[in-house]
Amino acid sequence: MSAPPYMKLYVADYLGDTHHLNVVEHGAYMLLLMGMWRAGGTLPTADDNLARLARCTPDQWAEIKATVLAFFKVSRGKLTHKRVAAEMAKYEYTSGKRSEA
Repeated sequence: MSAPPYMKLYVADYLGDTHHLNVVEHGAYMLLLMGMWRAGGTLPTADDNLARLARCTPDQWAEIKATVLAFFKVSRGKLTHKRVAAEMAKYEYTSGKRSEA
């Protein structure tokens, strides 16, 4: 099932979790979240792919990688995110219920 064209953003939670990030790290993190949402909830773990999605040069990505990836987990060879997975599951559940009705 594909993701909807929107992604909920809980501003207080986001800002509370990311207060320590600089502007480049914020941008990269948000771009990865959005890319993950559009991809259905996971991303490949290859650095070249993640740097491209985060719109970073390889050198920029190397500098921020550890900080940004601290928000993600690797599961079954893919990058995942707890909040994205939860929101994706809610969407799929709601969508399934609407289809049944």
